[in-house]
Amino acid sequence: MTPRDITNPRISPLHLAVQAFRVTFGGVDTILRLSWLAALLLSLTQIFSSPVTPTVTEDGTELMIGGGDLAYLVLMAILSLGVQGMVAIGWHRALLLGETHDERRFYLRFGRSELAYTFVAVAMLLFFAMGLGMLPAAMEMAGGPSFILAIFFLAGPILATLVVSRISLVLVMLALGKPADLKECWEATKGNGARLAALYLMVGVPMALCQFLLPVLLGRVASLGLGIIGDIVVSFIGTLVLLLVFCALISAISLAYRELITPKPVM
Repeated sequence: MTPRDITNPRISPLHLAVQAFRVTFGGVDTILRLSWLAALLLSLTQIFSSPVTPTVTEDGTELMIGGGDLAYLVLMAILSLGVQGMVAIGWHRALLLGETHDERRFYLRFGRSELAYTFVAVAMLLFFAMGLGMLPAAMEMAGGPSFILAIFFLAGPILATLVVSRISLVLVMLALGKPADLKECWEATKGNGARLAALYLMVGVPMALCQFLLPVLLGRVASLGLGIIGDIVVSFIGTLVLLLVFCALISAISLAYRELITPKPVM
């Protein structure tokens, strides 16, 4: 793979964001084909496994989670990340290589590519979260005498956002079965760091709002006492919708990759 143009053409964040939503909702059939079985298994695991049951101390102010509950949370987090990695790779390849799996009724796989993809994605997310964690300190110091320190702490989130944006295309390389070439990503995204960050922000904010509001809505529906079958259906639909919205971000990364790096078919 080589950068498409050594002059590093500038991408249009707004154009790619609109296109990302367009191709995502235009490819709902493929996304459902890639995700329905994993979403169903994840929902069944969530319904039939032991839920978290926090206990309240005597003063009624502190919640404690036992070891079994903690194990449950870790298990569900691992399963959720695995499903997201599997769907992400499938959608990357559908967009860039045309692998829509029209002939398959069942799609469920988690191999080395999915494991590597999930690991790198989580590492990027943690790095971004560390940078973002400096934002409250910057805001607090900005209103006081420590203006210089405020600028220093503000540089953390900005730097983390730009770095993660510029190396984000390495995820597509992993999805296509290529080596994770950070140097190539860095060179290919030269001059587009802020534009990539703006693109991911345009797509990520609606996605985050949906991921925040949908569980609240589904929780209210589940509180109506629909029974075990109703709970499974509600959980299944919620998981599918969240995966669909998640694929909008995957679309944005894929489109940015197509703009800045020439993809080659995987043999």
